[in-house]
Amino acid sequence: MDLVKQRIELTDGRLKAAFVVSRAIKGTRTGAEVTDALTGYDLPVLEEARITQRVSYPGTAAAGTTIADAEPDGDGAAEVRALLAEIEQKLI
Repeated sequence: MDLVKQRIELTDGRLKAAFVVSRAIKGTRTGAEVTDALTGYDLPVLEEARITQRVSYPGTAAAGTTIADAEPDGDGAAEVRALLAEIEQKLI
């Protein structure tokens, strides 16, 4: 965190950074607990996009593809699109 904050200072705020909660497990409180813990670091936590733990991720990585390639209409691809949209909205 110190290195990220130093780099933000060195670039006069041009560098943007945020936390993304990934490998969240649906139906558990872990995502909320992680978000609460991260708020103490003075960087935004992306709220809309959560990447949940899915069997598809390691499978597509092993095959050299992405979840968007393997299951373009699936929930995992929708999560990745939501993450991209939130990054574009908040950080770019």
